[in-house]
Amino acid sequence: MPYETVKISDLVVNPNNDRHGPLDSEEAAIKWLFENRFEEMKGLAKDIATQGKVFDAPLIYKSNNKFIVYDGNRRTACLKILLGLTQAPQKVALFFQSLRAEIKTPIPEAIECQVEPDFETISKILTRRHSGKLEGEGQIKWDTRAKANYAERAGGQSAYPISEKIEQYLEKKGYPNSTKIPRSNLAKIIDTKYRKSRIGVDLDQSKNLKFTKDENAVYPLLVKIADDLISGKLSLKQLLLSEDKNKYLDDLSEQGFSLSPTNSKKGKPSGENRSGPSGKRPKVRRTLIPQDIHHTVDWRHGQSKIKALWEQLQYQLKLGTHSLSIAIVFRVFLEQVTDNYIGKHSLKNKGALNKNIVVVSSELLRNNLFDEKQHRDVERKVNDAKSLSSIASLQRVLHSKSDLPANSDMVSLWDSLEPYILGAIKN
Repeated sequence: MPYETVKISDLVVNPNNDRHGPLDSEEAAIKWLFENRFEEMKGLAKDIATQGKVFDAPLIYKSNNKFIVYDGNRRTACLKILLGLTQAPQKVALFFQSLRAEIKTPIPEAIECQVEPDFETISKILTRRHSGKLEGEGQIKWDTRAKANYAERAGGQSAYPISEKIEQYLEKKGYPNSTKIPRSNLAKIIDTKYRKSRIGVDLDQSKNLKFTKDENAVYPLLVKIADDLISGKLSLKQLLLSEDKNKYLDDLSEQGFSLSPTNSKKGKPSGENRSGPSGKRPKVRRTLIPQDIHHTVDWRHGQSKIKALWEQLQYQLKLGTHSLSIAIVFRVFLEQVTDNYIGKHSLKNKGALNKNIVVVSSELLRNNLFDEKQHRDVERKVNDAKSLSSIASLQRVLHSKSDLPANSDMVSLWDSLEPYILGAIKN
């Protein structure tokens, strides 16, 4: 496994990269990467520009005084553009121009590479890196727990602190499956003060687990929730909307578990924000996304524009005052959410918003993040071109000289598509 320092100018982004198959040239390969991995490529370029280095040595093969990259083509493409050795695709030309102007960290003109002399060795390396865990010889990706353990060790904090403390508590109590609890899903069921109050747990100022109700009543409830999460009886699909999470706790209450909230006289949500199209909406709806409904969204890399559009629709643009702007921003928002999901999951882009929404909705259904009724509702909103509350109505606002949106139609469309939007953003 020889390593050599190789000039970036001597590296060739592989036009036969397995990501895309045979292409005509290095330029075509770079263009493909930015067209099909747009957000990821931008994120990688920004990281390289900020750090001034790459952390993994590319795998290369020497051919006629040049080195063909077999693993590390994305890194190599970014380095070449940052150094001005190749032209950025038009789609990201302004991005790289701004990046070079803003970040002054020197970009290395040569990097350490793993140089392999024969294709058989290269093939074995690629198989083990990119073909899954195989029989154990392949790379095993970190699960949620491993990622959380690393985050706590490296950064001093846990991604799911209350889930981790509950897991540790159950382990000490002798619960045999504590390490199998999906921490991220457990965090979703206790993501508000109201649900923490109903269950009877919280974290104190020292980030230790505390009980707000009798521990003897809380323990069997935590065991039940853990069992349901592990078995799949409580699935991710049931954890996307507040009303579904509350219904799950209501069902447990009917089964005899102690779930009376400690901060509410009548057992109704106190400060709890209900969500979902069938949840109670405020009597006066001032914005497309109701302001008194809190959706727990862990915004990810590549979703900054989606987040900005969301905030405009929930806090800045007012129904009645900005109706036309809301319709336009809503249309752009749907496209961004849908395209982001398609790109992240390598789905085929159909080239039209209505078709792409069906693609994503079908994928959510296939992954059990959607049920048949929700999928049919989305299809109806997509395919009903005559309805005033449909995707087509937003299209008409953009292209018609006379069509103006009605607030009630846009509100109805949002409420119908809300499960789709949340499912696409969170997954």
